[in-house]
Amino acid sequence: MPPLLAKWIGGCWRGIRHRLVSVKSPEQVFTAIYRKQIWGGAPGVICSGGGSHDAGVTDTYLDLIRDHAQRHAFHESTFVDLGCGDMAVGRRLIPLCRAFVGVDVVRFVIDRHRAEMGGGSVEFIHLDMVDGDLPDGDVCFVRQVLQHLSNRQVAKVLPKLRKYRRVYITEHVPSGASPWIPNLDKPQGAGIRLDVGSGIDLTAPPFGISKDEISVLLEVRGNDAGGGHDPGIIRTVLYTPGFAEERPRA
Repeated sequence: MPPLLAKWIGGCWRGIRHRLVSVKSPEQVFTAIYRKQIWGGAPGVICSGGGSHDAGVTDTYLDLIRDHAQRHAFHESTFVDLGCGDMAVGRRLIPLCRAFVGVDVVRFVIDRHRAEMGGGSVEFIHLDMVDGDLPDGDVCFVRQVLQHLSNRQVAKVLPKLRKYRRVYITEHVPSGASPWIPNLDKPQGAGIRLDVGSGIDLTAPPFGISKDEISVLLEVRGNDAGGGHDPGIIRTVLYTPGFAEERPRA
């Protein structure tokens, strides 16, 4: 097949796939991902993928949050974990706060967490973060969640995050070994923008959050993609919407 024809067919298929996925609700899309174990895990096990289980990624992240918890007295705070998924990371955040609220769009995931660890100061809410009202809290975590959403969906979530004093946002982005275009659009789903050499940058169009409100806190090497592909960087930023006194000093 001639290369130009193959490229044209590929572009047409991506457009059709985007439209097909877009008509489904986030709950339908992500429920299917967990039911089919697309992100891994043994049958019947809830698994959010390697980014939640790679110790080289998660341990460094948790060390960062523990350090901030000590310096900023998080023990008096309510944590809100948006897209809490399998809770492999979230359950390790619970001891750092006064109250914990885990949020996910997949009902059976939330039901299982309620049965296994809910109660007292730990609450789980079944909620679509794109179209629903986010729960109250002080410190919010959005860990490798936005990368699975379309740009339209990300744009709907961002204004809601301004209710929190501190928002820790983690995304898988290209390593920067070569120039890359941020925020290429994609349909909601299991894949991320790294697959097309892009990634979420909230300070770039179409999002345009002020660089004064974003501080890069941590970058670690991503999961090995194999086959010579860029493993990328798992980048965690602190978003402090309108709270200048909270921003880290250089």
